[in-house]
Parts: sequence; C-alpha cells; structure tokens
Amino acid sequence: MIWFPMLLLVAGAHGGLRVTPARPHEAHAKPRPSQDGAHRARHFAASALAGAAGVTLLAPVEVIRISLMVNTDHSLRDAMKALSSQGGWFRGNTADTLAAALKVGVTMPAYAFFKQALTHAARRNGPLQDDHTTPRWATFAAGALAGAVATAVTFPLDVVRTRLAMACPVDMNIATCMILISEEEGKRALYRGLSATLAGVLPFSSIKLATYDILRRGATAGVDDSSQSLSVAQSALFGALAGSVAATSCFPLEVIRRRQMMGGFAGLSTFAATSAIIKAEGVSVLFNGVGLNIVKVAMSNSIGFAFYELAKDVLQVEGRTPPWKTKSVSLACSKA
Repeated sequence: MIWFPMLLLVAGAHGGLRVTPARPHEAHAKPRPSQDGAHRARHFAASALAGAAGVTLLAPVEVIRISLMVNTDHSLRDAMKALSSQGGWFRGNTADTLAAALKVGVTMPAYAFFKQALTHAARRNGPLQDDHTTPRWATFAAGALAGAVATAVTFPLDVVRTRLAMACPVDMNIATCMILISEEEGKRALYRGLSATLAGVLPFSSIKLATYDILRRGATAGVDDSSQSLSVAQSALFGALAGSVAATSCFPLEVIRRRQMMGGFAGLSTFAATSAIIKAEGVSVLFNGVGLNIVKVAMSNSIGFAFYELAKDVLQVEGRTPPWKTKSVSLACSKA
C-alpha cells in the first residue's frame, strides 16, 4: 500500500502516466502578470479557500487520526465509539478550518515566490538548461521554505486545534482555549512541539509540493508555467499522489509532534522524544494510525489541489482564463 503511490509517481515522471496534454491555445507559456497587491490577494484567497474546503470535508477523519496518535491503547472502533458518544466528530473544526485556510493561504503564494526567487538566483550563477523551467532542486527547496514560513505563522492555531479536538471542553472557542493554555501552562506552551513540527514540515512540504509540481509539468507538455489550467481530475489525482508520497515519509515526526502538543515529552528535543517513545512503547507506536493517515492525506490533498486549481481559474490568478471563457474558446476553436 505504501509503495503503490511511489510507483505511480515514478511511472508518471517517466511518461507512463497518461495525462491530458496542454490545449493548443495554451501550448506556450503565457506572460506572467505583474505581481501587484490585487494579484497576491487573489492568490491568497484561492489558496485559503482550498485549504478550508479540504479540512472541513475531512474533519471526522482528522479527529479519529489524532485520537489514535495520542491514545495508543485505542483501536479504530474504540476511537469512533468515544467520539460518537461525546458528539465530537467536528470538535475543533473551526480552529482547524481557520488554521488550514491561513496555512495554505500562506504556503502556495510563498511557494510561487520562492520558486521564482531561486530560479532567478540560479540564472545569475549561469545559464540554465531551459530558461522556462525551474531547476528541480529549486522546487524542493521552495517547498521546504514555503512550509516553514506557513508553519511559523500558524503554529499556535494548530496547538489550539489539537487541544479542542482532544482536551478542551466542546463548547470552548478558539480564543478562550488559547488564553486557557497560556494562563495554565505559559505562552511557550503554544509553541510546544515546534521543533518536531518544523523537522516534519520541511521534508513533507518539500516532497509534496515538488512532487505535485513535477506531475503538473508533465501534464502541461513539460511547460513550467502555473498559468496553464489542469482539469479537476488531473489536479485531484496529482494532489493525492503527492500527499501520499510525502505522508509515508514523515509520519513518525507527526506522531511526536502531536504527543508534545498534548503536553507529553515536554522540554525534549525531537531526537530525545523519539528515543523516549521507542524505549517506553516500542517502534511500532510511531506508526499508530499510519494507514488512516495515508487515506486522510491523499483525500485531503486531492480535494485541496482540485479546489486550488479551480479557484485560481475562477479568480483568474496568474492570468488564467476562467472556466466560462475557456468553454467559449473551445467552442470557437471547434467551429473554426
């Protein structure tokens, strides 16, 4: 199960995955629009809407996943029973939605910015093999940097989301829970687990965004231009593959992060916390809920990237043609 998405990714990278080629009127990269404030606002809005939609649709799966991570003696059936009796299927979803909207809203524009900046830096150091293509190393580096920036901005909300899902009273809101944590445990508690989070986010974001970028480039006839649109099916498939590959690589760090957010292993480094967990509970505990996590991440990224690409089309980010105009263009071409 874990290796299947990787095999699909390899096949896609070498041309084995069949994708729809770029339409004739999109065969060449469009000139990039000026990166003014209005464009940046539209890009942020498209990204935030995609993040909010993804987590809201999958909120029950996320609550069960976190429950399995922090309650190691629970089976899947136990977790579902407990949540049903407590009415907690959407506990913490407001905080989750807000955190995801902000995180994705920051991540995707930041990824575009870092890709462009690193490509320019690479060009200054010498000619590239293809002037229209971002170097492969730059896509991975940009993904890591974008993930780090977004995580630093949204981490307190992520802590509150975890507490609302598992510990704080059901009727408590985001602000009250954040104040309660600060008063009882100190403000530093809102950043507990940040080092483990960054250690996990850097490779996860790098692998996920670079993988999606590689698959996307293959679908647009090798043109590295985000102004070209993808079909909903393509963006959903590529998002699921990218998320699955990244999730299988970084799951143990996610378990450690959640444990530290819940107050466990406080004051320990990521390495020390990992050693302590393995010594006390065994290596297998680092993979509690991994199967559900792969399903959740694949579904989340499938929905997220599909909404992201569609929202960019609708909001005409990066000079894209909105769906209703694309249809008119296609009809005109067919009549001609």
